[in-house]
Amino acid sequence: MTRKPIPGLSQEPSLRDVLDDPVVQAVMAGDRVKRSALEALIADVQRRLAGQDAPPRPIEAGASARREPYLFAPR
Repeated sequence: MTRKPIPGLSQEPSLRDVLDDPVVQAVMAGDRVKRSALEALIADVQRRLAGQDAPPRPIEAGASARREPYLFAPR
């Protein structure tokens, strides 16, 4: 079975576009997933896949950097 292209959509949305989507944000909020922690996890996986096993950098929040120990918000 061949996938048919969606009219007007020439490529997949970027990760930023997906994370900016209000529906995705609502699902993440419902699951208590922090965007900053998810982005840090994705960056860590990208580094590992690229062969750069450097320890994860602190997550930047605004002008300051801080450590986010949880992917999910603590209860």
